Amino acid sequence: MATLEQHRQSIVTAVEVAKAAFSAYPLLIEYDNRMIIDHATQVNPYLCVNIRFLDGSQADLSTSPIHRKIGQIHLQAVVKEGDGTAKAYQLLDHFAPRLHRTTLGGVYTKMASYVREMPHLGWVYYPAIIPFWTNDIT
Repeated sequence: MATLEQHRQSIVTAVEVAKAAFSAYPLLIEYDNRMIIDHATQVNPYLCVNIRFLDGSQADLSTSPIHRKIGQIHLQAVVKEGDGTAKAYQLLDHFAPRLHRTTLGGVYTKMASYVREMPHLGWVYYPAIIPFWTNDIT
């Protein structure tokens, strides 16, 4: 049975592979409160990635049942307030197709959905949410 951390690492690996293919400018990625971007010195847009495990259930009635874990990958393209939406959409258009509707190790993803942008401290966050699940045999 894979651990939550192993599933998280599968997602992070896929994000890093997608980052390597992004060449518009040097891209920084902030993961789950791991690397905090300094807004005072940050010039380029950047990406926030949060991996959230939200639910779990027994998926069958066998003697070694599947433990289905359900979660979401939150991608947030972050651009300076007043810089428009083009660079935010460029980031989401690059990352979402590489992460949704695929298998990342033992993590299965659905299509991305998009929600309203959120301004914060002179920056605007443009979110995409990618639902996922895992099937771990206990």
